[in-house]
Amino acid sequence: MNIVYDLREKQQFVSFDAESEVKGRLILSAVRRLSSYNIMPLLMRHGLDKVEPEVWYPFQTWLNILNDISANGSTVFDYISLGIAVAELIPFPPEFSRMAFGNVLKAAAHLYELDHRGGNFGKLTAVDAALHEVQFDTCTPYPDDYLYGMIIGIARNYVPYGMHFIVKYDEDILRRDKGGERTCISVFWNKVVGS
Repeated sequence: MNIVYDLREKQQFVSFDAESEVKGRLILSAVRRLSSYNIMPLLMRHGLDKVEPEVWYPFQTWLNILNDISANGSTVFDYISLGIAVAELIPFPPEFSRMAFGNVLKAAAHLYELDHRGGNFGKLTAVDAALHEVQFDTCTPYPDDYLYGMIIGIARNYVPYGMHFIVKYDEDILRRDKGGERTCISVFWNKVVGS
């Protein structure tokens, strides 16, 4: 795959603060999923060819790689599947397996702060919106579909047996990817009929 990156083009994903950083483990989780894209040339171009899990890297550098992927024809499903893979590969605290499903979702939102630091790196919160519904309110430089995929991955890993879940964007709020100030994503769950 030949990667063409023109700095004159508007970058889609831009860090809110030049001082923001992302932890290497998040990048490595995504890179494992992106191996089919021959991602190594992108990593090398941006100086991330030797990423260590516990080292901090400039957030914009990681976003530049996502910009390159987007410039080369990435689709919604690429970012969703990337987000799912990251959620499946990042180690979550063992106590998550003993928590109620809604509490897992809300606690997972706080993990964003563990993998990002420095200045304004964005915000991800989750609250109970109704019985069997948690709403994520996001304002980050990431593609909306990447966060959507991460939420699917977390829900898929922790949904209790006999329950199903649905993840959907709040259609009443203009998403960040479409020019809005924030993106809202809800997770709904209930018992599977006949369980």
